[in-house]
This record gives sequence, structure tokens and C-alpha cells, in this order.
Amino acid sequence: MRTQTALRRQLREIDHKGYKAYKVLEGEYDFGTYRLAIDHVQGDPFATPSRVRIIYNNRGNIAPQDFESRHRNRGGGLSAAASAANPARRQWG
Repeated sequence: MRTQTALRRQLREIDHKGYKAYKVLEGEYDFGTYRLAIDHVQGDPFATPSRVRIIYNNRGNIAPQDFESRHRNRGGGLSAAASAANPARRQWG
């Protein structure tokens, strides 16, 4: 599993490159309380979207329904992933 620092570095390296360059991002990234899993990166802008997941490490601290209500309607998964990758843009409430 890679770190969030590795993700940031890779994003800088592929900035302004073609869609297929983003394939290197596939994998899991550890953000401490959660993991970002980039399962599939679509190399064609007209094909089905890429697949990403956020895996939350709850450890019993927050009941699932509380977590869902806190983070529902926060701008979508892609926005959350972008915010997670850039701490300066985080807006969790």
C-alpha cells in the first residue's frame, strides 16, 4: 500500500499528460483514518468512468449511521477524493 505523499508525487508527475498516464495511479493509498482505493483508471475519456473507493477505518469510534449522516451530500465521491488528496482543500463540516 502506498502513502498519500506518493499519490501527490504521482499526480504532479502526470499533470498535463494524456488520460492513459493516469493508469499509474491504480492501487491503494493510506490516509491514516481511511484508504483511497483506485480500482480502475479509464484511459479513454469517452468510455465508462474510473472506479474509486474510500475505505474508512472506523475502529468502533463512530456508528455507521452517524458517519453516513455526517458525510452525505458533501459534493460526491470525486470531490471527497480530491479534497483528501489535498489537505488545504479539505472541508469536512
